[in-house]
Amino acid sequence: MNRTLILGTLLVLLAALSGCKSTTVLLANFNAEAVGSPPAFAQPTGIVEKRDGAGSVRVDNPPGSSSKWARISHPTQPSPETGLRARFDSFHGTGQYGLLAALFIPSGTGAVTLQLEPFSGTFDSSPEFLHLDFMPENNVRLNDNNADRFGTFPRDQTFVVSIQVDTSVSPPKATITLLGGASGTRDVVLPALANQFGAVRVWMGFQWTGSFFVDDVIVTKKNP
Repeated sequence: MNRTLILGTLLVLLAALSGCKSTTVLLANFNAEAVGSPPAFAQPTGIVEKRDGAGSVRVDNPPGSSSKWARISHPTQPSPETGLRARFDSFHGTGQYGLLAALFIPSGTGAVTLQLEPFSGTFDSSPEFLHLDFMPENNVRLNDNNADRFGTFPRDQTFVVSIQVDTSVSPPKATITLLGGASGTRDVVLPALANQFGAVRVWMGFQWTGSFFVDDVIVTKKNP
């Protein structure tokens, strides 16, 4: 799918999901960057950090596409994780947030992880408050609990992950929805750490191998 079309689709989805005006607190994409280069630290909104681990994080084209995405490759196991962490432009506090991200996971790739973290964390040291594993069985595992899986996602094509995070309620909560060729939804009660939401990490752990692509990581916050 064309990157401009993806971005437009994601923004329309965010507007529909929020149902009102919102402020963009994170927008990470890579279309203006050179193929083969590391993702730029400064993004349109917010910043991106990467760790190659035993693999690499580079700007590349998904198969069959001329769009530029971040490709995360982890070719050997067991070995240090490879990943990318996108952080908000600043800490925005309690509220209602909408996250959308485009993923492309080729056949044969192991588990791909997307997790939500506090703003104050660092790449090398940060807790998490929500952890999604896109498993080899093409479903999503929540918080490393093999008994808690839902949905289905396709291989070798773009799909979209939507996470609505509400920290204005107690306890905080999230609604996860898979879109664009993927399907499934799940409501999740979050720990109090979610009140510090400020970063999104995508990575592959030491026990898995393969490559995957991520683009247009967008987070908005609903205006008061």
